[in-house]
Amino acid sequence: MSWDVFKRVDWTINQLINDISADKIALPDLQRPYVWDRARVRDLFDSLFRGYPTGLLLFLENETEQQKRSIGRKEDLKRIPNYVVIDGQQRLTSLYAVFTWYPVLKENKESEVIVLSFNPLTAEFSVADASTEKGYDWIYDIKEILSGENLFNIKSIFNDIFTFFIFLNSLRRLIYFLDFIS
Repeated sequence: MSWDVFKRVDWTINQLINDISADKIALPDLQRPYVWDRARVRDLFDSLFRGYPTGLLLFLENETEQQKRSIGRKEDLKRIPNYVVIDGQQRLTSLYAVFTWYPVLKENKESEVIVLSFNPLTAEFSVADASTEKGYDWIYDIKEILSGENLFNIKSIFNDIFTFFIFLNSLRRLIYFLDFIS
């Protein structure tokens, strides 16, 4: 008799985010709190954008009615989750926080909003700050691309057509990346 211990499931990031929002995926009590800093979140997005391996996510089908914790949020779950996260909580919480604008609950019980910026000219991500907010070559908050807001709000005229095409090509790659993960 054969027992399937592990089962491969191909979820998109968008499906994972929706299932976290619907409380279908949660954390068991044994999971440590969210500890990543914003630089690690930036590195995760950079790796995803460049197609580098970011590790597997490991879930356990939830067969109990014990209360679990929501991912990255203070609020109680509204339902019994289908799955609990065994490995990948930091990555899932980071993705959820960036794509939903939801503040994450840190280890010290304080909430933190994670905002990432993207520079289409250099194809790099950065933790959002005053320089990325004011820089003409930065998309201050990548959620603007996801929501379609300010997509073509280019703050200055490019010096030459070559720089403009580098910008467009990198922006195209970012849009493809964001479309791919949803």
